[in-house]
This record gives sequence, C-alpha cells and structure tokens, in this order.
Amino acid sequence: MKARRDQQLSKLRMRFFSALNHTSEIDLHVLFNDLKSILTLDSIKHLKEGSVAYAIIQELLKQDDAQNKIQSFLHGAIKNVIHPGVIKGLTPDEINWNVAKAYPKYYEHEEFPDVTFGGFKVRDSNEFKFKTNIQTSIWFSIKPDLFMPSKQQEALKRRREQYPGCEIRLIYSSSLLNAEANRQMKAFARKQNISLIDIDSVKTNSPLYPLLKSELAHLGKGGNPAAASDLCRWIPEVFNEGFYVDIDLPVDSSKIVEGHQITGGVPIMLNMGSIISEPIAPHHRRQEAVCMNTDIIAYSNDKRTQKMMDTVARHLKNIYDDPYTALKDTPLAQTAFFNKCQEERKSIFDLRKGLQDAFRSDSLLQLYDFLGADKFKEVFKLKEAQSKYINEHISEFSEKDLLLNLISDKPSEINQHTLDFVKAKAMYIDIAKEHYSAFYKPLVEEISGPGVIYNALGGAGSFTTTHRRLTGPMLPTTPPRVLQVFCDAHDKGPFVSDNIARWQTNVRDLGVLNREGLSWLPSVG
Repeated sequence: MKARRDQQLSKLRMRFFSALNHTSEIDLHVLFNDLKSILTLDSIKHLKEGSVAYAIIQELLKQDDAQNKIQSFLHGAIKNVIHPGVIKGLTPDEINWNVAKAYPKYYEHEEFPDVTFGGFKVRDSNEFKFKTNIQTSIWFSIKPDLFMPSKQQEALKRRREQYPGCEIRLIYSSSLLNAEANRQMKAFARKQNISLIDIDSVKTNSPLYPLLKSELAHLGKGGNPAAASDLCRWIPEVFNEGFYVDIDLPVDSSKIVEGHQITGGVPIMLNMGSIISEPIAPHHRRQEAVCMNTDIIAYSNDKRTQKMMDTVARHLKNIYDDPYTALKDTPLAQTAFFNKCQEERKSIFDLRKGLQDAFRSDSLLQLYDFLGADKFKEVFKLKEAQSKYINEHISEFSEKDLLLNLISDKPSEINQHTLDFVKAKAMYIDIAKEHYSAFYKPLVEEISGPGVIYNALGGAGSFTTTHRRLTGPMLPTTPPRVLQVFCDAHDKGPFVSDNIARWQTNVRDLGVLNREGLSWLPSVG
C-alpha cells in the first residue's frame, strides 16, 4: 500500500510541477509538500496552462511573498472549487467560471450577462441536473413489414457496447407495423435490453399529440416520420429526463462522467454551435450566429422542464395552424403552387404531397404548373424571350413542344430526327430535381424541426450578436459563450454529432455537413 501511495505521489508531483511550469524563486517542492494532503490528480489537471487557476498563479508569481499567496489560493481553491466532489459532472469551462467567480480579486472578469433561452434566464449555478445514462431514440417505420433497417439496429447495438449499463428507450408506433414486424421489434428490444414505448398507447393532453398522429396517419400522403419524431420530443409525458438522441449518433466513451450526471443552466439543453460571418463592409463588425439542432436534447427531471416544453409546444401548434408564415422566405414560397395552396388554405400535408407529386410525375408541363413562369425560368436558366414565349403559349403546348422550347429559343431549327427525346427530357427533369431538396427541407425543418425550435427558443434576435474575440480562458461573459458553457447538450454530453457547425466556425470554413441528418428526405427517383 505504501509503495502504491508513493507511486501516486510521485505521479502527482510530476503533474503538479508540469502545471506550475514557471521558473521562479519559490520552492515548488516545499509548496507541493505543504499541499499534498489535499492535492489530487483531478485537481492538478485544472491547474494546467489555459485555466483560470493557472492564470491566477502566474499573476501571484509576480508579487511579493508569492509562495504564501499561491499556497493560500490553492488551499482554498482545491478544497472549495476544484475538489473532485465539487467539480463532478462539470466541464472545464464551467470550472474556469467557478474559479473566476470565487476569486474576483485575483482574476478580473466581466459580469455574467442576462441571456434568455426558451423563456428562461440562463443560470450559472448549474442547478439543473441531466442523466446521461437514460437515452431515448425514436423510430417510426414507413414499411409495415420492416420494424427497423439493419443500419439503425446496428447503431443501437453499438450504443449498448459504447455505454454499458445505460438505459436505452425506443419510441415506436405499433400501428405502423404488421403483426410479424411487431413481434420482431419486441424480440429485438428484449435481446438488446431496450425499453419500448408505443406512441399509440401514450396518454397525454399535449396539443402536439394529435399533430404527431396526423403526421403518421398521412404517411405516403404528405406525412413525414421525421416531423412526427420532432413533435414527439416536446411531449412531457414521453420526455421528462435523460437525453433524446438520434438513433445513429455514436457515444464518445471518454466523456462518460462518473455518476452519469451533468449540469446545465436551463431545464432543456440542445446540440448547439455558432458561425462567425465575414463583415459585409470594412467598418462592420463580424457577427456570431448561434445555431441549434434537435438531434441531441437533454431534459432535466425538474418541474420547470414542462414549462419550457409547453412554450415550444404552443409555438409548434401555431406553425401547424399557419405554415405559410414560417415558409414565406423559403424557395418553395416563390412557386405558383405555394401561392395557390396559401389562397386555398391547404394543410402542410397538402404542401408536401403536391410537391412530391409534381417531382415524381416526370412531366415538364406539370413542373411548369407547379413552379410558375418566374421560377420555371430561374430553374432552367431561360433567356427572357424564351421564357416569355413559353409563358404565352404554354396552354397550347404538349410535352414535346415544351421540351423543344426548353432546348432552344429557336425550336424550329432543332433536328428532331437526331434528337433523343427521352434522354433530353430526362436531362431537364434531373435539372429540376436538383432543386427538390431545397423545396422540401423547409417543409419539415421550419414546421417541426430545428428551424422552428430555434425561433421558439428565442430566434435570431436573441441568438445573433456582434462577435467578440476573447483572450485568455473562455468565460461566459457574452451571450454566445453563456449558451456554449451552460446550454449545449453536445459539448456537455457523451454523444457525437456532426450535423451542425461547432462553436465559432468561420463561415469560410463551413463545409458540407453530414447528409445522414437528411435521411428523412423522401426520394423522388
């Protein structure tokens, strides 16, 4: 036992001297011996370069009687602020802030700003607790005879391996599956020790439940399983603790904390990041826009969680009642189809179904009716005279006539004997289909997904600010840093997502994000 203790002290001494790697007249050996009864490996790592504690020590080294001052500081800090029992479940950024708050005379810093998130003032007291070992995913099958594709099955198996002992819950709909698929779902869940939640059996008064059921009832007729999943995440009878995690997200085992509990400054945390814009003019400052995704959501088992969910639910219900306001700035809003649907007060299901029908039709005439003259011109990059002629004669055109006028503004000069009409038409249909994703995505993202949640929690007015470059340890003294330190479920939790930009990503470095996050986009061939 003594040999093991001596080995631990030797390791600790090396870490301690590494953390205080500043050449000075003070006797670090004496300081270590004075403090070794309260030093631990966990406390030493928070004295490393880049931490607030390290910065304080470097300043104290410049003062008279440095050794005694450092000793006094470390005695208090290790005992009260960075002791393993105190920092349990906290991130390094949270620990830095706690040290800065505890020792303002040693480390000057700006005050914690007022930031509102989903109607709640963000707190820096870490009072909200989140269980990382309770993990819920959702899978609504679109094929009655297939309870879950093999890819998603393997993802759940991996999570069980990556996070031993966690409780995995899976929400599904038994009404979407036939008898054999239901049997297979239950057998899979038993084998993988997964708790099943049948959404069809949930009892709730949430205004989102009828919308969720409508999404599932309209599958194949404008309903979308991802939209149903989005709505499910804001029903308190289903989610009131732990994490919602997209089914395919992996676990970072190195971020599994002892006790399986982390803390935050609001009742619900999301996967968050931010993008730094380029200045639009030399005298303009760069802007930092916070972005959010709902592929990771953390829920505190707290009565205030339902209040925040109710705020989001009301916003979602209003959007379903009037989807057109939410979609007014999207590419789809520039089409004749959208304007017609808005006049007739069609539902979100009609919008999605009409869009899919138009792009699955392989009819240029139907695409013209859908797009309208202006959008048709834009999509196919037509000349002004060409567009005008088509618009004036469209009522007389056959598919062949429209194709010839697309190919050339002088269709009479086309040699129709050598033209492969089938191949030429397919080429123009493919050009149109390149725009399908931009038309369809907002019909989920701005109705039930990240776009509408972003607005429900505060919107651009709350989440876009002038970018400030911070020097030294990162502290939550600006709104984006407050959200980063106290509201980000990704950086705090053990799950890995590449579906949005990480914090302070320069817009020039913004690459193509993971398209797996768009697996819900219906195919049009």
